[in-house]
Amino acid sequence: MNRIGKIAPLGLALLLGGCVGSLLGGGKPDNLFRLETALDPPVQQASAPATRRGVIFLPIDFAAEARSDRILVSRGAETLYLKDARWVTPAPDMLAGLARTVFAAQASEILLTTPRQAAGVDYALQLSVDRFEAVYAPAAGKKDPPVVRVEGEARLFRMSDRTVVATRRFEADAPAQDNRVSAIVSAFSVATDQYLVQLVEWTRVRTQSSSPS
Repeated sequence: MNRIGKIAPLGLALLLGGCVGSLLGGGKPDNLFRLETALDPPVQQASAPATRRGVIFLPIDFAAEARSDRILVSRGAETLYLKDARWVTPAPDMLAGLARTVFAAQASEILLTTPRQAAGVDYALQLSVDRFEAVYAPAAGKKDPPVVRVEGEARLFRMSDRTVVATRRFEADAPAQDNRVSAIVSAFSVATDQYLVQLVEWTRVRTQSSSPS
């Protein structure tokens, strides 16, 4: 993020107080949440596509404010974490796992690999996610829900000469249906799905059009 914000692990007491009692409680273990995809699971095929393309999925570069397991929320220049609520794993790891699921469901001709499995792979994919947060309007009241925003740049590298063959920025917004933690987490899932569907389609097209002859 290219802004200076106040990061505080106290939650949005003024915004969410009265809606989510656990935000104001003390001494209780944090509630854990995970991103869920609404996409259909991948179809089991008898054999892999003959032209399956390997792509190294590099570790995701996350904005420092959002790369932990805390759930980031912002209002204007102020950024905070939801109290008593965390992701089950750090956000970059959770997003990477979901990305693999979406690739498997939407682009069976692409096989994501790790840097340790680089032999014979033509491409590498790097994500830089600079916004992964729920955003409240500056004048939002206690009952006004936020909009979840997921933004970041993707770069596709050709492994043979380590050059960038394509770059694109993706953005996705999803309004929370209510000003409650569960609704905010659901909006994170929707926005992340939208972001990853764009990424997968772009990767599928670019690796196909740029495939070595």
